[in-house]
Amino acid sequence: MVRTRKNWPKCPGVLIRGRIFRQSDLVLIRDIIRRHPTWGRTKISQRVCKTLCWHQANGFPKDRACRIALVRLEQAGYLDLPPPRRCNSGGKPPSIHTAHEHAFPGPVVQEMPRAIEFRCVSTAAEARLWNSTIARYHYLGSVWPVGRLIRYLLYAEEELVGAMSFTNATWSSEARSIALTSIGLDSSPAPEFVVSNNRFLLLPNVRVKNLASHVLSKAIRHVRVDWYSRYRYSPLLAETFVDPARFSGTSYLAANWLHIGMTKGYSKRGQRHYRNHQRKMILLRGICPQVHQRLHAIYGASNGR
Repeated sequence: MVRTRKNWPKCPGVLIRGRIFRQSDLVLIRDIIRRHPTWGRTKISQRVCKTLCWHQANGFPKDRACRIALVRLEQAGYLDLPPPRRCNSGGKPPSIHTAHEHAFPGPVVQEMPRAIEFRCVSTAAEARLWNSTIARYHYLGSVWPVGRLIRYLLYAEEELVGAMSFTNATWSSEARSIALTSIGLDSSPAPEFVVSNNRFLLLPNVRVKNLASHVLSKAIRHVRVDWYSRYRYSPLLAETFVDPARFSGTSYLAANWLHIGMTKGYSKRGQRHYRNHQRKMILLRGICPQVHQRLHAIYGASNGR
């Protein structure tokens, strides 16, 4: 539907995601929306980034930040966006294929492997194996996250022993915002310099003491390199959320992650948040050593360190 509204409010300048949107910017954005009535929000944000020269330091467009900004501008009454084309935040879930036979638990592993290999998922076959392994053995199952994603298959002497993944930071967390502010970093929603460890799994046949914390420590080094290789910038922090009804977070704490607080017990479905009373532990780990030192100086004592 072509938008013909003319009585838009004047914009004195709105700061969103580190950029000031002025009246002239809004005129350009409205014109893009008006001239392309069949476009969805993603394509609109990509064109807006190109028109406004809004790019990351690596030259990639800031399309995710732009989509957030467009929604906020619409909420403030400065724009009319087309409706979202997906009814949930995770998009279309991946099809779950039957795991290859070596994804099923093999013989019990009881000794610490000499080395853990992190294989970054890069082929369709690896993606199917990762999806089916997580779907079968992780209590949260497999999802299709929005935004950036790096998945790993974990091998010990060519035997699959686990899987994990990192995505963009979650949208909002009061405890995280307080922590970021305390160490002098931007506490805006979904900060791009934070990655989220949204899945971590060791297969049920792997019963090696301290292996989980060993893998989590190595994962920080791998994601720093691989995130830069794929997206051309290095994250500063990693976050994760632990359900205390199921786990104590011991492996994360042993890997020098820091417990900074609890969630408020809300979950997101589509564009809304619902109170489910399932509060989770929030843990942060500095990927950049200097950032972790600043974080540890504030939260280390409360974590018994």
